[in-house]
Amino acid sequence: MASSNIENSTHSNNKRYSLSEKQLLLVWLDLNANTEANMEIQRNLLRNLSNITLKVFEKQRQCELFMEEKYNESIILITSGSLGREMIPRLHGLKQLHEAYIFCYDRSANEKWAKDYSKIQRVVTTPDELLQHLSTSVSNYHGTKPR
Repeated sequence: MASSNIENSTHSNNKRYSLSEKQLLLVWLDLNANTEANMEIQRNLLRNLSNITLKVFEKQRQCELFMEEKYNESIILITSGSLGREMIPRLHGLKQLHEAYIFCYDRSANEKWAKDYSKIQRVVTTPDELLQHLSTSVSNYHGTKPR
């Protein structure tokens, strides 16, 4: 049953990739990932970011197993502050974790622990800020200009 939940949480903008290019996966981990507000943010990301696939998880262990299996991919992780505080120490050493963003309400509290992890690019508090930084990151990854 868990695999069907994972499949149902997959979103993609249907781009094709060459064999030499690692696919860029955007992984969203949040206990509230499937609320209407967060789903709207996810749809907006897919509309505005090129060459990505989005996977959404509410359960830490499912997310961790998925990321561990994707050793031939590059992953950008978006997570809440509380889950990030737990998950980043376990995931930071994965070569497939390209970078991470903490999407939260309390920037200052999360910046304190996030500064210890080089793959955390930003602690962001608004959907617009998240989209802006992800757009730059995805464009840099693919060597294109941000939309």
